[in-house]
Amino acid sequence: MKPFSPCRRCGKKSDPSDRSPIGFYRDPDIPGNVIECPHHAEWRDRTNKIRKYTRRGFREDGWDLVYPGGYVGDRSRHNMETVLEYVESFKTSGSLRKHTLYFCGPQGCQKTLIASYVGAELTRAGFDCRFVVMNDLVKKLLEIKFDDGATEYVDDLQRADLIIYDESFDLDKLTLYKSGYQIPFLDTFLRSNLRKHGNIFISNVYPNEIDDKFGPSIRDLMQREVEYFDTLLTFTDNWRNGNGIPKDTLFTRRRHDG
Repeated sequence: MKPFSPCRRCGKKSDPSDRSPIGFYRDPDIPGNVIECPHHAEWRDRTNKIRKYTRRGFREDGWDLVYPGGYVGDRSRHNMETVLEYVESFKTSGSLRKHTLYFCGPQGCQKTLIASYVGAELTRAGFDCRFVVMNDLVKKLLEIKFDDGATEYVDDLQRADLIIYDESFDLDKLTLYKSGYQIPFLDTFLRSNLRKHGNIFISNVYPNEIDDKFGPSIRDLMQREVEYFDTLLTFTDNWRNGNGIPKDTLFTRRRHDG
């Protein structure tokens, strides 16, 4: 988070005895009255919301994403209309906050970025949004019996207005025991949370193609949810196909010819 840059009003210390902190000033008409600069108040509100956003599992660079302009590609751009409508409706409709969205498509098709944007927009609106990698969630569910911290984490997660699950149902990203021991824990968690608050799943796997290792119960559950709400959104535009150039690079390589 960027530090506060004081404006002329709240950064100027005309009176040597004025020890007001940066972002505050003394009102000359009211002796001794320290006033917060409006610019500092705005910065403080933004900083607090970004801090809340990152503590809920999101990356800070997701805060400033802008859509639909930030979307790269044209084949799946129409999905952004649904996403933007979902965000606006979430703010006003209590019933819509219990919907389930399923973002599906190959790697690199901006699914996580778009979900992060949804989380940022709704956090700005005052909602409690969480971002969790499904593999990490499964680990926490297994630790509940032995770790009070895991219990607190899961209980806190279930109080959210919106949960975003990344890398969902992808066996390349999620470790399952051959015995399938973890599946009932995940099944119970999903059933206890779907239709109680918002849920967004990000996956490379379509609901009807969820591997048998997750069991028919979870596959059928996800199929029913997505079909009921008609909220399967398939993304096929890879961010590298357009102007998807990273803003920052660690090294700059120069090729010297000759």
